[in-house]
Amino acid sequence: MSAPNQWVEASVNSPASFYGECPPPHPLRSAEEMAMKLTILILIASLMLVNQVLALDAVVTEMEGTKRTYVFHIDLSKHTIGATTNTPGKTIPPIQHYVTKNDRHFWAEGNRFGKADDILTQIHTEDADLLLVRREHNSFWTPLRFLFAISGHPIQVSSIWLVVIRDKKEVWSAKLVSRDSIYRWQASIHE
Repeated sequence: MSAPNQWVEASVNSPASFYGECPPPHPLRSAEEMAMKLTILILIASLMLVNQVLALDAVVTEMEGTKRTYVFHIDLSKHTIGATTNTPGKTIPPIQHYVTKNDRHFWAEGNRFGKADDILTQIHTEDADLLLVRREHNSFWTPLRFLFAISGHPIQVSSIWLVVIRDKKEVWSAKLVSRDSIYRWQASIHE
């Protein structure tokens, strides 16, 4: 019989090589394995938390006309937006940091940012500010619209834009929805 904590000398065909005693785990090896496993678990958990913070839903509702509601899923890490049918989560409370002025831009702390006729909502995440703004312009897209504009009755188009501001700079913006002659909108951003 061999001493405990020693390898069993056995041939390849011997049952002891398959069912025999195993050597004790090397203390450094098991500590390194535990540290690696713990590092991987922390990395996975942090990635899950980051994805939760960087994925939001925006709800935009027309307040006149058809009163249609649009829901968009916003992934800030990939800079993508898509329509979704998911029910949005808890509403993120808005901030009151940005304002619009008569020059049709929005401002904060004396800095002029992008175009906006109205700020529908604004929130602050961990590292950026998100705004849903309404931009208005006259449309000359089709010959009929061009004729309306020449006759003094241009068709105005309202577009709702998502604007992301980080370190006092506009880093990303994307158009969510665009509608003719709709001037009153309501918006909110959800977790």
